[in-house]
Amino acid sequence: MLFLQVMKRRFLIAIIVCALCSGPLLSAQNLQPRVEYNFIEAVSMYNNGDFEGARKLLNALIRISPQDDAINYYLGLCNFALRDAGEAERYLSNARQLDPDNYWYNDRLAALYAASGQVEKAVEVYEDMVKRFPKNADPYYALVNMYASLDRTDKMTEVLERITEMSGESPQIYTMQGDANMSAYEDSIAMAYYDKALELDPDYAPAMLGKAEALRLKRRYDEYFQYLSKYMASDYVMPQGKTDYLQTLFHNIDGRFFQNFQPQLDSLANTVGTMHPQDSTVLLCLGSYYYSTGRPEEAKEYLTRNVDLYPDSYSARVMYVQFLSYTGELETMAEECEKAFEQFPFEPAFLEYKIMAYYNMQDYQGAIREGERMLSLYPNDPERQLSAYSTLGDMYYRVGDLKRCFDVYDKALKIDPDYALVLNNYAYFMCLTGKNLSKAYKMSKKAVELEPDNSSYLDTIGWILHLRGKDAEAKTYFKKAMIYGGKDSQECLSHYAQVLEKLGETELSKYYYDLARKLEETE
Repeated sequence: MLFLQVMKRRFLIAIIVCALCSGPLLSAQNLQPRVEYNFIEAVSMYNNGDFEGARKLLNALIRISPQDDAINYYLGLCNFALRDAGEAERYLSNARQLDPDNYWYNDRLAALYAASGQVEKAVEVYEDMVKRFPKNADPYYALVNMYASLDRTDKMTEVLERITEMSGESPQIYTMQGDANMSAYEDSIAMAYYDKALELDPDYAPAMLGKAEALRLKRRYDEYFQYLSKYMASDYVMPQGKTDYLQTLFHNIDGRFFQNFQPQLDSLANTVGTMHPQDSTVLLCLGSYYYSTGRPEEAKEYLTRNVDLYPDSYSARVMYVQFLSYTGELETMAEECEKAFEQFPFEPAFLEYKIMAYYNMQDYQGAIREGERMLSLYPNDPERQLSAYSTLGDMYYRVGDLKRCFDVYDKALKIDPDYALVLNNYAYFMCLTGKNLSKAYKMSKKAVELEPDNSSYLDTIGWILHLRGKDAEAKTYFKKAMIYGGKDSQECLSHYAQVLEKLGETELSKYYYDLARKLEETE
């Protein structure tokens, strides 16, 4: 209801009644209240989040009164909310053309352009807004962001100077000027603006972070960590802002940087962890940091605390299960998967993780049990059925039950005839029996066509060709497999060596046999 006061009412009353009323025609003096009611009802529906209902009602009104700015405006907002950018632009543009001096019509159209990546169009609207509404600072700040995305530093500086003239000096403006110079790689100028901001407000966190980044680029690391520590210790920065920066920092550090600055990095982590001991984003960030730097015990402390504090958090559960998988705590992983599945019975991912745990423990019967459980729990979910059949086929092969293995693979391929993983595994297990090599070749060839850079699939088709006496053709596939990761597979190396030996390439065969042996010794 916020914008009704600034909008014009231009309804074609008599025609609207014919369009909207299914009952008898109303008398002339009763038409205006009915029209107003329909529009107000649409706005109320929009404000309550019923965007589809509001759009439906407004679509009926716009057909009758296409020149009504308010109807166009709210119809644009509804389409914006429903992610129909084309229709949103159409109606918001109409509203702005009908009443170009309405602040909100301009503002929402510019926001739509910005959100849909039409930055140049957004700039045009904001530039017009600063002329029409010179005392409103918001369009100026929006322009700064638009110019930043376009790397138009000169324009950014110009607008910031105008903001300064309007509102005087402020740490926010100086920081934005510093950011503008940073984007233009003018680190020294940026530093001067950050210093001005911090002179006005020594605790202004964005200026601290900006100056820290400028110092980092200059490799003045002692000062960099000093300002970054202040930022992390600030009460004015939300935990999410701190973890966003830390995650980027931790992700990009290399071994040498970590070795040189581990105490400072640990201090940052400790500061944030102490200030926000119960924040989930912080706990996840620090858990990831300690794990990636080779300290799983510290990582586990944060991740288990996160699960204990937020037992209803799906992301907390997933992160902890993945951590247990990485550290090889497979029994604990299986137990946690079961707990998580009880907590989230509609999330089959935890059953899939549990199957993975059993497989890596070589408890193939346990994996089979969970695979059959998945089939029974999701009888109408093709994706889960396909995953279960694929897993069961692998497990039945492991326990030596080839009949069941091939049966479930057949069921999987009925769901998705182009499922490359099943096609490959089916073909490989079949070729090991020495039977149906022609069928195995057809399935393997299809898998390779679907994923031509998969070294495992290239190994399969190469081995089938070898078994069929076509070693020269097999060599072509193995050479390609070596390019796409086959050198990391002892089995693929051994197969290639045998093919080369069959072709009489003794020295090259010996080379690949040696690689396979060395790889086997390290496993």
